[in-house]
Amino acid sequence: MQSIRDLYRHNGYLDADATYSVTPTRKNNQVEVTFTIHEGPITHLRAVQFEGVAVYPLKDLRKKVWSRPGRIFDPAFLQLDTLLISTLYQERGYRPHVTAAYRRGQPDSVHVDVTYSVREGQRYRVGEVTVSGQDQVKDKLIQRELLLKPNDVHQLSRVSRTQERLYRDRSVPAGPHRAAARLDPDADELRRAAARAQAALGRSFGRQQHR
Repeated sequence: MQSIRDLYRHNGYLDADATYSVTPTRKNNQVEVTFTIHEGPITHLRAVQFEGVAVYPLKDLRKKVWSRPGRIFDPAFLQLDTLLISTLYQERGYRPHVTAAYRRGQPDSVHVDVTYSVREGQRYRVGEVTVSGQDQVKDKLIQRELLLKPNDVHQLSRVSRTQERLYRDRSVPAGPHRAAARLDPDADELRRAAARAQAALGRSFGRQQHR
């Protein structure tokens, strides 16, 4: 029965319920099973809000997520979008913490509001890159396949593509090769954060002086 309810929930029927009954037939070894489904109203997304988003363009984020106003609501959107938002940030050097929640105005409301909360954290760049496990391969053969260089902004896709390149390259024999990159906080990002904190402190001090 839960599979029927889940199917309806994925199609916007949050209040759908299903029951069944078993009726004997004239044949001793057979029964008749009847499923009764109460669909309820279909639910649509009314509003989608983002909290804590500063470094990623909000209009671009809205275009990429599954949750959009007017769409039929699927609770699975929240899990898909948190993973999507995290991946988008990791392409820009961030390692965010993303959570999602939805709220209905009434228990039987046909509208849902969704909120995504993002703790962006700091931006990371590639520090030292080391290669190990290459007993029979020269370092330069492996280094040429690495798409992440020191001081590059860390990008998740480049890590994945580097792994693919190492596996595809016939000049690099299969083996327990390992490439590791240290992540360093972006110095420019840290300076900007310090400047913002200093400016905020100055504004707070100015307000106190005028009281």
